[in-house]
Amino acid sequence: MTNSHKTTVFIILLSTLISSAQVKLKGDKIVTTEDRNISEFTTIEVIDNLNVFLVYNEKQSVEVEADSNLQNSILTELNNGILTIRTSAIIGRNKALNIHLKVNKNIQEINAYNNAKVNSKNTLAINDLTINSYDDAVFNLKLNLKNIEIHGTEKSRLNLEILSEVVAVRIENSCNLTAIIDAKETSMVGLDNAITTLKGTSNSLEIEFSGDSSYKGKDFIAANAIVKSNNNAKLYVHVTKELNLLANNSSEVHLYANPAIALHGFYDKALIKKRELD
Repeated sequence: MTNSHKTTVFIILLSTLISSAQVKLKGDKIVTTEDRNISEFTTIEVIDNLNVFLVYNEKQSVEVEADSNLQNSILTELNNGILTIRTSAIIGRNKALNIHLKVNKNIQEINAYNNAKVNSKNTLAINDLTINSYDDAVFNLKLNLKNIEIHGTEKSRLNLEILSEVVAVRIENSCNLTAIIDAKETSMVGLDNAITTLKGTSNSLEIEFSGDSSYKGKDFIAANAIVKSNNNAKLYVHVTKELNLLANNSSEVHLYANPAIALHGFYDKALIKKRELD
């Protein structure tokens, strides 16, 4: 065994021992609220099983609502405009683990990991935003913006209401996206077992779904669309004017409305089926 290999094994064993030695902290059920005196952040990173609530305000702030004995275990760190929210210990039973953020139009990116939950009750007016969702994270957001880019993976769930000029989405690894979208331009890529369910409208739509992914867009009306389906993907597409279509492998494309269709490829066992609106 080489020295480097021995070092790697030692680090893994040490990490395992440390993790085993950690004891879950239990909340004292006395909920307190603490202002963390943090502002001027452009990126939010939420790590661990925490609930984050966003509201729009010109003056940004960070407020932690938690059991009093857990306050010190909830870390809110600001570094070069990146606000990182995480726990320093394993937290078990508690009465509250909520972080309330006031955000303004300068927010550019939100990343969530490890069962984190990011919510907004009211609409957030932001210029441009990137959302990255990993590890069973959950997003419930209402957004009004110019451009939005969304990446969801690893069984994360996104429930979004979006008013935007441009929407770009990439979901994979069993991610589930449910959204109401009103946009000028919408593009989507779905991979693996990803599921997309949409309502709303878009002037133009470009989608490509592969693997065992599915696109449920019966109630998402696009004037013009470019659609590509591969592998075992299933797509339900509602286009009113012009559809450019390429279908491969054993994929299925179900069409609503009566667009002019330009078929650029129809291969293997692919299926194209006309559907009637209810």
